[in-house]
Amino acid sequence: MARAVHCITPARPSLAGVLLSSPSSIGAGTFTAHMKPAFDIPGHLFILLTLVFTVYGQLVIKWQMGGAGPLPQGHLDKLGFLMHQFANPWIFSGFVSAFVASMAWMAAMTRFDLNYAYPFMSLAFVVVMILGVLFLGETLNTSK
Repeated sequence: MARAVHCITPARPSLAGVLLSSPSSIGAGTFTAHMKPAFDIPGHLFILLTLVFTVYGQLVIKWQMGGAGPLPQGHLDKLGFLMHQFANPWIFSGFVSAFVASMAWMAAMTRFDLNYAYPFMSLAFVVVMILGVLFLGETLNTSK
């Protein structure tokens, strides 16, 4: 009679499990077992795609909303106004861009620890600000 062999693979801890665990156990290989130590070109491309699609979405929505007029006062009027804007193909492309950026970010999270990848996202603030000045005519001063 053949003997069955069972492989038991440890389950990946949940976020709640990590947050509720003791500080000494958090750094004990919780999320780093599958991370790659060498420079990861595809992983960095996922981060770059996240940045590009995030920046595009922010700029195109600002560009289109800048010409849409003021937000109405009434609650139902506001909802109707925003739904009408959502039908704008440019605005819709901004939402699609946000979705694609999220997908790229999810892919990046399979390759990097959050504490490594997330600081790259701060580049989006700088790039959006600079491109807003160059293409949308926004002003830049020392307080910004």
